[in-house]
Amino acid sequence: MPKLILSVLVMSCFLIGPVSAYAFADNQLESLLAPLPGREKIPDAADALITSAGEISRAADQIKASPSCAMNRALIGLGAALQDASDVLKLLEPLVLPKTSPGLGALVKPKPTPAEAAAWQEFFHRRIDFRSALARLARAGQSLAALDPIGSTGPPTEAGPLIKNAGKSLVDLGDETGIGRHLDLAGSAVEAFRIAALAFDKTGCARFARLMGQTAELAGLTLRSADYTVWQSDAAKLVGGSLFDMSQHLPAPSFDSLVNALDLYAQAVVQRAQTERRQSEIASHLDALPEWPSITAYYRKAAPFVTRAAAQMEAVAPRISEVRTRLSGPVAGQKNLASLMRTGGAALENATPWFALQAAGKALTRAGDLLANGQTQAASQVLKDAFVEISRERSLILGSP
Repeated sequence: MPKLILSVLVMSCFLIGPVSAYAFADNQLESLLAPLPGREKIPDAADALITSAGEISRAADQIKASPSCAMNRALIGLGAALQDASDVLKLLEPLVLPKTSPGLGALVKPKPTPAEAAAWQEFFHRRIDFRSALARLARAGQSLAALDPIGSTGPPTEAGPLIKNAGKSLVDLGDETGIGRHLDLAGSAVEAFRIAALAFDKTGCARFARLMGQTAELAGLTLRSADYTVWQSDAAKLVGGSLFDMSQHLPAPSFDSLVNALDLYAQAVVQRAQTERRQSEIASHLDALPEWPSITAYYRKAAPFVTRAAAQMEAVAPRISEVRTRLSGPVAGQKNLASLMRTGGAALENATPWFALQAAGKALTRAGDLLANGQTQAASQVLKDAFVEISRERSLILGSP
């Protein structure tokens, strides 16, 4: 993500205190729109995996002309990238794991119900298992990164199984991004490459190295897609913040902040769709390996679904941009403002399947109706309510339209 855009994107934290209090001080608003710590590491980790994939693929092409299967430099790069991936996956835990906290209410009760206690135990166990999987991934990365760059020993014995085990654990935990499955297959490819290298099977080395590169790129693209998903979520929070800003300036608000937030949102959707298309392209052309025919079949079968999801996102982005253009028009008088809010709100509500924009669209439509009837204070309250509703949305925006 461009640094300039990254600098203006912020992620909302959930509200602390009674949600009916809308007299936010500046420091409270900053808290609600505080950035996610370490957010800038996500695109860097994605790029590291994709770069590593390219190095591995080039090494695979050179193996047949080489006297051995040596590609330690490419494996060292993969090791460093896996360590970075382990770090950023900790940040992306709410996106990777489908289940969030059962709620803090049970913890403050003198006697939580058995169901509440069991829910919290399951939550903590899942978090422990998740962190353990990432620790194994980091250990695998460290072992690869410690290789001699001019050596020809190949991957350490523990590297492939650690990567595979980490990926499988993520899949078993319900990973919703797909990175667990990519890491599972990458680990199998690393181990198969190691065995082929020990047998001086250069044909096998080249085949498994190509698969290693493909799965590394898929994992990197998954992180990149996750980054754009967070970007999309950040823009949604800015939409909520713009509604609050408008509520403070009725009956003569500016649409500028809302227009900018919608622009960022549309950009995120487009970038996410492009990344999904690249993943589909790799999946549909995954090297066919007789050792694992079901895996190749799975990826090729999944590719059209990913392509359709990308097409749906690409169809949504222009509709968001159309609303943005509509709200960018001149406003002359309260009557024109009310009409613009109603038409823009209705278009926004119908433009996308995502909660934040639908909530914003409903609020604009309702506020426009109230403003047309001279109920400025009630219109302001509707916009504030929508801001609170969007800010309290704790989950990142998941899935496709």
